[in-house]
Amino acid sequence: TVVEFAATVTDDGVPVEGVTVDFLAVLQGTEDFVSLDAVTDDDGVARFSHVREGYGVDDISVSTEGADDGTIFTWRRPLEVTLSAGTGTAEVGTPVTVTVTVGEFDPGSGGPAGMGPDWVETVDVRFLAQLPGEPDVDVTLTPDAEGVATYTHTRLTPGTESLLVEATALGETVTATGSLVWEAPLVLTVEPVDSSGPIGVPVEFAATLTSDGSPVVGETVSFAATLEGTEDTVFLTAETDADGVARFTHVRSVLGVDLIEVWVEGEAVSAETTFTWVEEPPVLTLSQSATTGEVGTP
Repeated sequence: TVVEFAATVTDDGVPVEGVTVDFLAVLQGTEDFVSLDAVTDDDGVARFSHVREGYGVDDISVSTEGADDGTIFTWRRPLEVTLSAGTGTAEVGTPVTVTVTVGEFDPGSGGPAGMGPDWVETVDVRFLAQLPGEPDVDVTLTPDAEGVATYTHTRLTPGTESLLVEATALGETVTATGSLVWEAPLVLTVEPVDSSGPIGVPVEFAATLTSDGSPVVGETVSFAATLEGTEDTVFLTAETDADGVARFTHVRSVLGVDLIEVWVEGEAVSAETTFTWVEEPPVLTLSQSATTGEVGTP
């Protein structure tokens, strides 16, 4: 970026026109210098355009016959801001920490490379989170000495939240955006609940998966039936249908109580019940010697 430097020559407060001013920029720690000259205009101002291709600090000096002045100018990388740990999905009610990093852009790493010490007190970071139908989260964050600021928040309503972070330093403003999908928690139930039935007769168990009251379709549900007091476990899997229901058929040939557990892999959701396997009820049959008979005849 080309920077214009202005040197003003006055005599007892009055601008002096037509004076030649020498400009010298020396890059600190090197022998690299730029030497320019210009003539003051009718406002007593001599103007110099100067640019560097590399990063560093220039010692700037201007002089004319009998007068001189100086300053420094820092050539820095462009300001960069990133937004992390705040994109993806989260369950409503779960706190999510958003991390904002502000610094000079480092072409090598493709992201912020930290902040110069003279930046720290000059950085202003705004974090804005907007979810339709909910109040905006609009806060000002203060980065630490490494240029890092964090903010933790949550939502109680499902939906897609847009995220914006805006960082301003030394007159330059940069932004980064992201999004966060707040999902209603999954609810899993299983039926029949604490029921019983005869051994040898298959029983259908139904696991229902919902989110915010709506069925969750196409999720794989796992089923385990463990016979009480043994290590005898039956494992099954099934996918939820259009009603959010996964169905499992299970049978035992021995008496006992099964602990029934269902769950969804990778999700913090499960349910359980019991089923007691009992003897088949006795069968009562009635036989007779004839279908008709005369009254009084045994």
